[in-house]
Amino acid sequence: QVASHSLNPPAHEHDLQQPAIHTLSEVLRFDIEPGWVLERFPRVSTVLADTQLDGLRVPLVTGIAPSDIAGTLTYSFDRFKRLQRLTVQGTTGDATRFMAELQRQYQMQQMPSLGGVLYLLSWNGKPTSIVHITPASVIYADSPYARFEVLIELNQAGLEYGLSPAARQLLDAGKSTQRW
Repeated sequence: QVASHSLNPPAHEHDLQQPAIHTLSEVLRFDIEPGWVLERFPRVSTVLADTQLDGLRVPLVTGIAPSDIAGTLTYSFDRFKRLQRLTVQGTTGDATRFMAELQRQYQMQQMPSLGGVLYLLSWNGKPTSIVHITPASVIYADSPYARFEVLIELNQAGLEYGLSPAARQLLDAGKSTQRW
């Protein structure tokens, strides 16, 4: 008797060599719970996001075009397991498409800046979310997927947690050197 095997692995099995492709609209949402992250990503690292938040870091690939992002995504949860912060660090060849999506979804405003572009979302006059896109330190003609470094930090509205210390330091450093 021949055993029947499905060519597609069950949904809970993951290929650790080939990361899954996720759209930004699928993964950058504040209704996500820790269990959702553990079910959908092949590898999850636990990180201390800051002293008030627990983080789950996952590999992020949004596609195979130069306009996609490859990097990591960190979900930061409070003590009640509510998602408070989303942080993407990665590379892209062209930020136009995902930046239009973020502007549409989160109403981010571009700020005058040098050495890349800076988008902010503010609440009561204070920045609560940031997108910083900078040219790679060396841009190779044969590497169309890694022309820009990307930092996206989205926080829940309000100022309970606000920007991470790293994002605040980035903004402060840019102000002190008159980059923005």
